[in-house]
Amino acid sequence: MKRHSSLLATWLLCFASLPAIAYPVGKSAFMFEASPHRNIEVLVYQPKNFGPNSPIQFVMHGISRNADVNRQRWIEIADRHGVLIVAPKFSKHLYKHATDYTLGGKDFSKVSEMTIAVVEKLFDRVKKDTGNLNAGYRIYGHSAGAQFVERLVLLFPDNRVEAAVAANAGWYTLPEWRATSSLPGMPYSTKDLPGAEARLRQAFGRHLIIMLGDKDIDPNHMQLEHGAEVDQQGVERFSRGKHFFAMAEAAARTLGVKSSWELKIEPGVDHDGKRMTVLAAELLYGKMP
Repeated sequence: MKRHSSLLATWLLCFASLPAIAYPVGKSAFMFEASPHRNIEVLVYQPKNFGPNSPIQFVMHGISRNADVNRQRWIEIADRHGVLIVAPKFSKHLYKHATDYTLGGKDFSKVSEMTIAVVEKLFDRVKKDTGNLNAGYRIYGHSAGAQFVERLVLLFPDNRVEAAVAANAGWYTLPEWRATSSLPGMPYSTKDLPGAEARLRQAFGRHLIIMLGDKDIDPNHMQLEHGAEVDQQGVERFSRGKHFFAMAEAAARTLGVKSSWELKIEPGVDHDGKRMTVLAAELLYGKMP
């Protein structure tokens, strides 16, 4: 009897340690309520070697909303390093304009209701589904996806980001907290965001990597936005990225806080999402052999 009880206890212990709902190995998808009346599709890739302590990697699509293409680019990396790939899709049907995705809200005093907050809720869902034990996640975005990532770190610093890579963003929300600044306010800078100074102090403690291709210099790129506010940052992506990072460095010095942000310039790379994915993965997980 004691032997049977011991075996039962062992079996129950093993069962309790299993994931609640393991995704199938390979590609899968599920629907997730991003906000009331807005269910988004979430594309997943789970490698065979994914376990409770393996990294969770979010991949944010660009203006083309091609979450499937972005997931595909990370599969080899996922298989090599045991990483779970999570690629949410903010469709044009539900998020018509680019800023509906990269900002996802007009009342910037309620950042928790913006699209950038969806990742935090989705992280909780994925952890529950897989039994993953990580306290944080990694996130990557290129172009419009980079705008999403940058704003997640900057506007919603009470997040669980372990490492974030924003590659070749079209334009930025600039780090500013002084009301006397001549910069335009949200979404072009944080100067009129409630609690801007405290948010910035916290945001600088997150590991954000600004990746820029030094050949991403076409001011007439068909997906590049222009206007009085954004052109103050530069007339093409490379200049805008350098301007953003220089402002961030200056802001951190003035606030007297140590910044964990990095600038990584990739020589010879233009607005190439595929190439930037490979380079970002090397930063996060090391070079492929």
